[in-house]
Order: sequence, then structure tokens, then C-alpha cells
Amino acid sequence: MITILHHKVAILFKVAFLHISLLVILVPAFISAQAASTVENPIQKCWEYKYENSADLRLETDANSVYLRRGDSGIDAVSLESGKLLWSTDVGGKIESNLVPIRDNLIFVRRSVTNESGKPETVDVRAISSATGITRWNASLSKGSSYAIGVMGDKVLAFSVDGAMQLLSVADGVEIWNRKTNVGIGTAVFTVDRAFFVTAENEIRFVTISGGESTFVAHAQFPISAFKGTSDKTLVWGDDHGNITSFGLSSNKTAWRFKSGGRVNEILRVNGYIVAASNDNFVYAISPDAGTRVWKKRFPGRIQSLIGVGDDAVLVQTLGEEKLVLVNVKDGKTSDQVSVDGLEEVPLALKDTGLDRIIVLTNTSLYRFSRNVCSAKAQNGPL
Repeated sequence: MITILHHKVAILFKVAFLHISLLVILVPAFISAQAASTVENPIQKCWEYKYENSADLRLETDANSVYLRRGDSGIDAVSLESGKLLWSTDVGGKIESNLVPIRDNLIFVRRSVTNESGKPETVDVRAISSATGITRWNASLSKGSSYAIGVMGDKVLAFSVDGAMQLLSVADGVEIWNRKTNVGIGTAVFTVDRAFFVTAENEIRFVTISGGESTFVAHAQFPISAFKGTSDKTLVWGDDHGNITSFGLSSNKTAWRFKSGGRVNEILRVNGYIVAASNDNFVYAISPDAGTRVWKKRFPGRIQSLIGVGDDAVLVQTLGEEKLVLVNVKDGKTSDQVSVDGLEEVPLALKDTGLDRIIVLTNTSLYRFSRNVCSAKAQNGPL
């Protein structure tokens, strides 16, 4: 499943886009890995890639590369193995969505910028080669605001905050269907054949790959702040009152509800557990079947970011702390730390690409950390 967070939805959807999961936090600028000698697989820095222009925090990855947005229209592809620049391109206009790597393509929504010639503004979905950055196809898109893209099998669904949806073929950009809902769209969860989304009215609805008609699923009592599909049969969401709800799609009813002490900021599925971060400064591990607490761990400040690392750990960042903490998902114990030196606070994005390849983005550099041995091809690591 793929989860995407949409920008600019009233009240609920104001900050951060994930996609496939993208997390924004505040940390100091210079990062180094630091671990006790007793740690079996200590986190180490593999490489650092410095960039000159400011980067958008909505980075994305595939098996080979990290894709980094620069300014309104620039994209860099950086090798996951070596940290070296593979290619760089400027697509013109303004990139209006997340970047979606799929089947050797990188797909996104682009809006043209009206210039002195007076040409009308256009919006399109563009696919470029993930190997070279060269354009493969463009498809016209209905005008809207604040777009996102998700994957449904061999199709991509582009949708806007004001309810426009368009399903396209990944291969050539041919339109499958085009719909306009009468509700605003925020957070979305994608499966092979369905897209579930939260509306501005706090309803959960879905559209199918075959028809595109909007179907009601459930209504949440409080504004949803985190949304996750944990299987084809279950949706889990957290709200701004601290509730975490598991909803069965087969039974069409709530399976269980867990109460935390504050607004729920993030929900993950790691090694069979539901792991959630709350504004009460706790991370919780919850049984997916019974909804009972397995463990909880308190942190010294508000949790800003939470990602899964491999199949056995989560990486946690808290506001005001100069370190990232790696927590064992089975017992909630700290297994390692990534220390952060310096006093200046800057935005940071975190992503786990699998195989314990942890990507960290600040406002000046892109880093890769790992619990495994770094490749000999890495340009300036390990430490």
C-alpha cells in the first residue's frame, strides 16, 4: 500500500505530504552517526551529497536512486549506492505534486507559469525516465489546486484538494477515466485496485480502478490526523483527540479503538505491529488484532518524525533533541542513536528505502545512513 498526505486541506490537511511517506521535522544542521560499541549493527554514515539550491522536503526513492526536488522545477537523481549525482533536470513551470517512481518512470504534476506572451496556464502529468531525466510523455490534467499522485496497479491516479481525479496509464499517459467529486480530498491510501481518501467533511470514501465512482466507507467522529492502510482488509487512522481506530473493510465496522494522550501524528505497520506517535510524547506499539498496547515509550519532547527501519525497528525524532533514536519494535527499547551536532535548527526529511538504507535530508545536504556495511562505492563514507 502507498500512503500520501495532501497539502492545504482546510483544518485537517495543512502540513506535510507523504507519499509514499514523507516526514518533516526540525533538527540541527550537521549530522554524524554515533553508536555504543555494544550495538550489534551500529548506524553508520555512508555518504553525504551537498546541494547548492534549496530542496523541497518531499524526496522520493526507488531501488537505485534518491530523487530530490530543487526550487520550483528542478530534480536531482542521486545514487543510493555512492551518493553521486546521476542526472539533473529542470522541467520548467512548477512541480505541483509528489514525485512517483514507477516502472522506470518518475511521474509528477507540473503547472506551466504564465509569462509575458500571455499563453494560458496549463496543468499536466509528466513522466520522465528515472535513468536519464528525459521526458517520456505528457498528459493534460483538469485544472485544480494542490495535486497528489498515487499508484493503483499499472495506473497512476492524479487528484487535487478540490476533488478532481484522473486515472492514467503508466505506460503512455492515456486517460482511463476522469471524475470530479463534490468534496475536498486530503489524505489518501492506495491499493492495487482502490484508492481510499479522507474528505474535508471527515468522511472516508474510496474509488475503484475500474469505475472511479466515489463510495462511502465510514465517518470519523473527530478530524483525522494520520491515515494508514495496513492490509487490503483493514484501515487504521488516528485523530486529533488521540484515538487510534482500526476499521474492517470486510465487516464494514470498527474492529477496535485505542486511546492515546494527544493528537496522533503518525501511524506505521512494522513487523506486524501498529506503531503510532502521539503529541503526548509517547510512541505506542499496538496489537493489530486486539488493539491492546504492547509497549509505550516516552520521549523528552514532541515527536516530529517516525519511520520504520527494516522489519525490526523505528527511527524517532523529537523536537529540540539533537539525535535520532532507533527503537526495537518488539520491546520498545533503544537500540542505537544518530547524534546531531550544532545548534541551528533546520528542516529535515527522513525515509527508509529498505535494506536498512536510511535517507536524511537537511537544508544543505542529503545523507545516507545504514546498519549494514556501506558500499565501497560510497563517495565519502562510512565515517
